[in-house]
Amino acid sequence: MRTARPEKPEAFAGRGGHADEAHQGGTHRMNALLSKFVLFQVYYPVIATFLLCAVKSLAIVALGGLGAVMLRKRSAAARCWVWRAVLAGCLALPLFDFGAALTGRLRVAWRHSLSEESSQDFARQANALHLVYSQEEMKARREAKASEDLPAGTVVPPWHHSSFHNVSMEDFRPTPWRQLEDRLVFGWWAVAGCFGLIAFTRMGVGFWTLRKNARVAGAAFQQKAETAATLLKLRRRPRVWIVRGLHSPLMAGWVYPGVYLPETAQGWTAQRCEEIFLHELAHWRRGDQFWQLIGRLGACVFWWQPLVAWSARQMNAEAEGAADDAVLLHRPEGENYAATLVEIAAGGQAVPAVGVPMVGYRSLEKRIRSLLHANPWRGRIGRLGVGVVVALGLVSLATASFYVVQAANDRVAAVKPHKIVKLSDWERKQLERVRDNTLRRLGALRFLHFKLEESTRREEAGQIRISPQPTKMEAWVDQWTGIHRVEYRPRVLVWIDGASPFAINDSTAINDGKSYLSYDDYDFDAFRPRSPEGLQFYLGLQESTDLLQIARVMLGTGSLFTHESNHSIEPVIWRGRPALQIRQKLNREDGEVYQQQTFIVDPAEDDMLVFYEFARPSRTPNYPSRWEAGEIGRTSSGARYALAYQRTHANEKAKTTSDIKVTQLDVLNALPAGITEMPKRPGSEYIAKEGKPIRHPRLVISYTDATKPLRPVASVVATVTINRNAPVELRADAKGQLAIPLPDEEITYLGVTAAIPGFARQSVRWQKQGDALQIPEAYLAKLWPGSPIGGKVIDEEGRPVSNAEVRVWRTGRNGASGVFEDRFALWEIKAVTDAKGFWQLDDFPADLSGLGFRIHASGFQASTAYGYEDFRRGTGLEYSVLKDRSWAYTLKRGESLNGTLSDVNGLPVRNARLVVGRDIHGSNPPEGKSDADGGFSLKNLPPGPFTLTVESLTHQPQTLELSLPLTEPLKVRLHTGGVIRGRVVDESGAPCAGMNVGVDTWKKVRTLAFSTQTDADGRFTWKGAPEEPVTFVFGACQGGKFLSGLPLSPKAEEQLIEIKPGLRMRAKVLDADTKKPVASFKVSPGRAYDDSDVWWDEKTSQTHSLGQFTWETHWFGQAHKFRIQAEGYEAFESPAYAASQSDVSETFLLKRAVR
Repeated sequence: MRTARPEKPEAFAGRGGHADEAHQGGTHRMNALLSKFVLFQVYYPVIATFLLCAVKSLAIVALGGLGAVMLRKRSAAARCWVWRAVLAGCLALPLFDFGAALTGRLRVAWRHSLSEESSQDFARQANALHLVYSQEEMKARREAKASEDLPAGTVVPPWHHSSFHNVSMEDFRPTPWRQLEDRLVFGWWAVAGCFGLIAFTRMGVGFWTLRKNARVAGAAFQQKAETAATLLKLRRRPRVWIVRGLHSPLMAGWVYPGVYLPETAQGWTAQRCEEIFLHELAHWRRGDQFWQLIGRLGACVFWWQPLVAWSARQMNAEAEGAADDAVLLHRPEGENYAATLVEIAAGGQAVPAVGVPMVGYRSLEKRIRSLLHANPWRGRIGRLGVGVVVALGLVSLATASFYVVQAANDRVAAVKPHKIVKLSDWERKQLERVRDNTLRRLGALRFLHFKLEESTRREEAGQIRISPQPTKMEAWVDQWTGIHRVEYRPRVLVWIDGASPFAINDSTAINDGKSYLSYDDYDFDAFRPRSPEGLQFYLGLQESTDLLQIARVMLGTGSLFTHESNHSIEPVIWRGRPALQIRQKLNREDGEVYQQQTFIVDPAEDDMLVFYEFARPSRTPNYPSRWEAGEIGRTSSGARYALAYQRTHANEKAKTTSDIKVTQLDVLNALPAGITEMPKRPGSEYIAKEGKPIRHPRLVISYTDATKPLRPVASVVATVTINRNAPVELRADAKGQLAIPLPDEEITYLGVTAAIPGFARQSVRWQKQGDALQIPEAYLAKLWPGSPIGGKVIDEEGRPVSNAEVRVWRTGRNGASGVFEDRFALWEIKAVTDAKGFWQLDDFPADLSGLGFRIHASGFQASTAYGYEDFRRGTGLEYSVLKDRSWAYTLKRGESLNGTLSDVNGLPVRNARLVVGRDIHGSNPPEGKSDADGGFSLKNLPPGPFTLTVESLTHQPQTLELSLPLTEPLKVRLHTGGVIRGRVVDESGAPCAGMNVGVDTWKKVRTLAFSTQTDADGRFTWKGAPEEPVTFVFGACQGGKFLSGLPLSPKAEEQLIEIKPGLRMRAKVLDADTKKPVASFKVSPGRAYDDSDVWWDEKTSQTHSLGQFTWETHWFGQAHKFRIQAEGYEAFESPAYAASQSDVSETFLLKRAVR
């Protein structure tokens, strides 16, 4: 039996929670700091080493200070050894930093893993501080470097671009930081050398001056010195000199102890002389002259770290105290010795350039106080002292040997020295031939017009799917500039998430070198800035360019090894013929190969690339990507290219193989004129200039036969909707003209749907997106003659299925939502099969591009579980089978999902809603309800995994991830629902009565259907809410103010909901120099997913004047940016603003464009 764990009292739980949060926050900040240091170390290893050395020296001195405090009541000798350990630890730092050859085995590396977030954060901050160049700056510099030897205006081919030149970390550093990185070590040691030269010159001059003015002392002094040496157990005989001009006794000498006395010593008493000799010879016995030299050396080396010089002074001061203790151990009369120090100090306390003086390093007052204070530890270090010194030494050594490096598994920029293996003469000749032939071939294939067909085979989960038809592509491209036009008729793409494995559509892509536009038979995509890039992905040109890069690197370095990569060149046999294999391996520090590229060229075909493989050997399992030429073609000039080739890509889920056949290739002298001209976006002519539309009293639409432009279509019946007004039915006259009166108010929406037997239904629509609409005075609408389409529905045995419902959707440009649309209005067209399974729909145009369908019948699973299936994608057939009505679709018997619903007490839950899928909006998900006994049955479901949502008015909803078929009936237990009580008010506080309230998203699914309306006081209640937050939509489909995406959770109290925009931006736009309003400018809103990923909604761009604008969104929880463009100014991009029902006032400053 499990015992319940006692809960922590609330007070203590709160404290513990805060402590945990603080600990986690501190850990996060530490990890972030380490990540930034590791990345900084990649770009600036020398500066990073200097900074690390500064931090380490500071830590060692701080630890020494702590040790000295711990021993403050012990002997001066113990504290002196603490500071000696500090100096030794500090001097070990440069040895570890710059003497890796000697200390490499002692270095301890802490391998820190970097996250993508930390790398991006460092990049942003480093760019802001100008520590490293941004991607744009780096690209510009590298392009300039690549083109520096080329004449001005020369078009640079791709293999001259930045990626084909060796780039070191030095290239990422701005000039001042690069100079600091390059000169820091020299500057450090040059200044240290100067200080050392000055210090040791002073020592030499001081010693020469000392000996010059010295004379040997008398026998009495020598005898007293020997007596003191005997007391101190010195083995070497001391020597004594009298020095003219000396203020204080001092000890000097390396081989023999030498005591230098001032001339006033001749009048000293015997006791004073003995005290002075004991003091000075104690220095010799302790080796203070050597440690004094080490202290001066440390101060010179760490001239930039004053704490090291301070530590040396502390060591010298404690050495004086230890010598004083030695005197008192043999002559305990402290008062007499104190008087001696006072008298000597009266003669001067200047520290000489040589020797260990008796006074000068330590405050005389502190020395006297120490002498007069009884200390049982005098002259003894003790166990505590030994422990502190040893611990400090070990910690100092550990600190000196500790380094933070990037973890091996994500190391990307480490440079490790490799053994240099020079290219042999044979290898160099092979590489030069490959380079020259590849350059010649790529240069000959600049302007191209080619056609190709691509068939795809996909192997996944034991199933093999083959594209129902090949992609057919025609392209015009300048490979050097990247300018191109590509037309797919059709394009067949692997469809990952859909029921069918392929997507089929016609599309066109244009890159004019400045902007990129991709549009298909459904809709135009937005214009997007894109860097020039050609179509190297085709014809094996990208792989050949990679080969050229590697060959150039090897020839440039003259070695098989460059930084972390190593190469090999060897002859191989390829399909029975001699060939040459070139391989590149990228290694980590531990020698593991994490990336490998293999190239095979055929010398008999002018070193044409015939095989390429990209692999990651360190991954298990390894899924290499391959390119392989099957047939070689030649242009009219003799340049070789891959006439037929195969691409293979695999991962842990699937393997995809593409077979490409080039059906035509022409080498051009230039691209055809106008081939990359950008088409105008539909509707751009219907946007009012400067936001000021011209008013017309009416709009006249003239309907003509699209196949006979001069023939009007009379008696067209049209449904007209203006703004939010009720639709009105109008009829065209005998000339096919439809006159629509226009109101005086601003028109934000005008839709006209025309229908007449014998023609396809057509819809013309104008809708305001950003700037005001400019409704034309006249418009010519073309109606396309219609003809029937049809087919047959059968079951798996080939028998006809009667009463099957066939729904067809054909709009011409499905999903278009721009300012203007002129398209077919064939949506939700229904037909029912007859007894023989046949169906037919009339008045469909000859062009059926984008047609979608859905077929379902009782006892069968629908053709698609959700929404509509694209005809070509779902069937792999052309539209001709619909026109001749030869298409037969097979419906399959589906699976059943049976079960019961009950509450926590075991009672049945009736009238609960069950829905299959993850989104009920815009689709047709299978759904059902539980009966009075809580039982349910959903039939005709497709086999395989699916999401089931159970929703009750009084119970918490549930989602279950299931897979059909099930082995037994499903049993679901529902818990009592949470209660959300809300009161909806507007910004003035007035209740919003009769407002629609609905749920939208819960746990990343949109399957809940709860909806209601507020009462007269703006109140609503939901008793079936889950514990998790659910986003709500208020005021949807009511034509007024609304709020979408507001998260709510069950609470005991009533929640106040204010219908207020998610973000209201009020901004001024001023000239950055004059601070005056910008007269006219365009504002484009963008949805910001992160700093680098922004979706700019060009459709809703709006022109403003007088230097101010207001913008609102009724969507809660998103982040938005604004791009402001004005003639004569640089484009401005604002920061991101969170949509949390915020009112924001900003001032944006535009900089004048540099002409």
